[in-house]
Amino acid sequence: MEVAGNAAQLVNPESPEDIRGGIQTVLNETADQQRVRLQRMIIRLHMFSWHQTAEQTIEVYRKAIEHHE
Repeated sequence: MEVAGNAAQLVNPESPEDIRGGIQTVLNETADQQRVRLQRMIIRLHMFSWHQTAEQTIEVYRKAIEHHE
């Protein structure tokens, strides 16, 4: 899943037209739409942390070591 989830305006990175359209969509949002996007960003922000990333990385290493032994 995309890290930004529903807080981002997802576009096809290989399509200039799609990128342009995504930028226009964000720039033309109403104040209410901007508030909703900001709320979604805050929710997404709390879903990730460096501590959580480190814990998950350690777990992957542990499993790799167990599998190798």
